[in-house]
Amino acid sequence: MVGTGFSGLVDSGNLHARGISVTVVEMAKQAMIVVDYEVAAMVNWEVAPHNVGLLLDDAVAAFEPKPGGVIARLTSGRTVEADLVLLSIGTNLVACQMSMDLMGIRREELIDGIQVGGVASYLEASESRQQPVYLTAGNFSPVGMVV
Repeated sequence: MVGTGFSGLVDSGNLHARGISVTVVEMAKQAMIVVDYEVAAMVNWEVAPHNVGLLLDDAVAAFEPKPGGVIARLTSGRTVEADLVLLSIGTNLVACQMSMDLMGIRREELIDGIQVGGVASYLEASESRQQPVYLTAGNFSPVGMVV
């Protein structure tokens, strides 16, 4: 799996739950770059006991075919062999205006790159881009999605 955003972590968890060995490669120094470091540390702490490989601060430089799969060559020089590679990059995040209002959160308190909108914005973005919309609980863990 390439990418540790919501999609990458959810997909990795689903694959792992089916007994598939998973390694996730992320070029950033932390998982879930849309959250602050403290929250990302909790993500690392949650992933660790599930034997999901988490390679941070490393990026895929090239893919090479091999019999029955692929080899991912990383910028660090490491290699990861896989039967399948999933690219989970480029998800857009939209904060719910109503939830922000209820919790007293101001737009200035959000990290850069997060849009603000209502439910209609979520559904419109999901349909027009054919991307999933993630519904999150207070602990930032994805609990479901609307496709």
